Parts: sequence; structure tokens; C-alpha cells
Amino acid sequence: MSQVMEEMCIIIDKQDWVIGGETKGRCCLMENIEKGEYLPGYILNKLNYPNTQYKNTHIFSGHFTDSCSSNPLYNPEELEENNAIGMRRMALRHLQAELGIPRNRYTIFIQDIIFVSQKYHKYQEHEVGSLLFVRRDHTVNPDPTEIKGHCFMSLEELVELLDRQPVTPWFRTIVEDFLFHWLSYLEDTSPFMEPNKIYGL
Repeated sequence: MSQVMEEMCIIIDKQDWVIGGETKGRCCLMENIEKGEYLPGYILNKLNYPNTQYKNTHIFSGHFTDSCSSNPLYNPEELEENNAIGMRRMALRHLQAELGIPRNRYTIFIQDIIFVSQKYHKYQEHEVGSLLFVRRDHTVNPDPTEIKGHCFMSLEELVELLDRQPVTPWFRTIVEDFLFHWLSYLEDTSPFMEPNKIYGL
């Protein structure tokens, strides 16, 4: 876990411009809270059921959350902004590392969001995220150091999960404000492509 907290993350300003880099551990400390970039991913099976994981990480351990989420690193490969190439590279890297999904999968970027999470011990998160959907049946081989468990859930099961189990704050907001609606329109996601708009959560 300590190695992950030493990864260099990207710090951005209110206009989503990169202004520097800092370790994940320092970025998440409440006294240092700044906006960083992150990417929550949702893996869907052929029934369009999203995969939900049970976290085993340093922050929000024991909470249910999206299929996969992480921060792009402060390096040339993941800083590249043209056509969101840097974010795509980060997504492919982390989907393989965390869920064991090969890098030759089709991805759909839908929307940017900005959120500030509730406090979690001495940590908090203040980030801009690009939502990513991967829609295909996958064999998931999760990394046990990152994930305690996972499963594909119907919308009814997601509602019950939100009512009865601890979930990460961004997962609850994304599911309630976006996911329930989007899952009905996966055959044509073009109405939701708003590349110049960032939603505040």
C-alpha cells in the first residue's frame, strides 16, 4: 500500500489545466487537498450489469465502489491530452493490473465530473474524473491486494446495495445521478458526449 501512496499524481486547477504533480499520499491529506485527476471505470457484461468491487485499498477499504478506478500518473505517457490518450493509457494499464483484463478492449468515454469526497480518517479526495465504460463479457481476475471481492449487479441489486452497504461517496453519486439513466441508452451514447462540460458533484 505504501508504494501506491508514493505514486506521482497529476494536480490540476479549476479550469482542468495541469499545474504540477505530487504523491498520492500527500494529495489525499486533508490539509493538502487539491484537485487531481482520476478515472472511475464501469465494466458491463452482456446483460449490461455493471461490475461492482469491494475495496481492499488504503483509502475507503471495506467499501463497495465502481469496477475500477485510479489516478493517471505524472509522466509523459499519461499526461498526453490529445484525444484523451493519456487517460486511455492509464485506464488500460489499471484495468489490467487491478482486474486482469487484457489491454485490447473497446472503451467509451462519456463524461467528466468533479467531486469532493467526505473525509475518511485523515484523507479526503478532490478530483476531476472521466467516466469510462467497457461493454463486453470479460473474464475478471482481480488483484487481491486491491479487491476483496466483486460481482455483476442488476439495477435492483444496485439500489439494495446503496441502501444497505458502505459505498464510496463518488460511487453513490455516479450511480444515482448518471448510471441509472445511462444504462438505458447504451446502444447510442452520443447524446451524453459532452467533451466541453464538467459536472460538479
